[in-house]
Amino acid sequence: MEFFIGWMSTIAATSAIRLFTVFSIMKDVANQGFKLNINKMHKNIGSLPTSDETGSDKIIDYVPLVNMINSFNQFTQYIYNRDSYLMALDQLDVVDEMSEVEKIDYKRNPSIISILKMYRNEARREEEERREQELKYTLQKVHEMHVLEEYNEYFHNSQKSIVEYELDKKTRIHGKYDDVKDQLEQYRYVETGDSGRIYYTIDNNKGIYSLDDFRVVYMKDINDNDDVTFNERKVGYFLSILDKEEKDTNTDKVNIYTKK
Repeated sequence: MEFFIGWMSTIAATSAIRLFTVFSIMKDVANQGFKLNINKMHKNIGSLPTSDETGSDKIIDYVPLVNMINSFNQFTQYIYNRDSYLMALDQLDVVDEMSEVEKIDYKRNPSIISILKMYRNEARREEEERREQELKYTLQKVHEMHVLEEYNEYFHNSQKSIVEYELDKKTRIHGKYDDVKDQLEQYRYVETGDSGRIYYTIDNNKGIYSLDDFRVVYMKDINDNDDVTFNERKVGYFLSILDKEEKDTNTDKVNIYTKK
């Protein structure tokens, strides 16, 4: 029984020494205004200078006294080669600079407790971002499903609907108006008041157009997302017809005036 207690004590001591080594690395990195990127470390963990354990090292972890000596040796190696280890971390690109808020908080209380709180807050932010991305993905899929229903109502063909939907997304132009001005020269457009412009493209060689000939190219000077709705395409088509009729009417007026 005493041997078992002693054996477990050496394993606990080994874990404590290694944890202290990790805390030392975290604090040394934090003192430079940086923090470890946990995700990148997981990907590069095999390349870390403190993570060169082999199968035999794992066995040593359970050998009484030897495990403590081995872990303490790893700690002393880090202490005597601190600069080399920190440089290796930088070369492996597993450190990120703290934000200004994080730097201020750490300077107020430069302790391992502050560092652990910083990593905990980072983990919370990453989890919130992950959940937000999942929610956006889910909402996007729901949106696409509803939009495809609109396309399918018109085309009465699921494959055709999907093709048209993807084409509508593909022909979207993104960015500020000045950035895409040259790209828009090939398209006709109609004014839609303060809400911006709907640019559209049609085959000018045809006399009569249908919705199949029409595609929305760009909406507003800045397009914030990839949302596509078939109603938007129909609105643009309707406005394009009005625009064409208005131009035809103005042309007739000019001709009549010329005849006079």
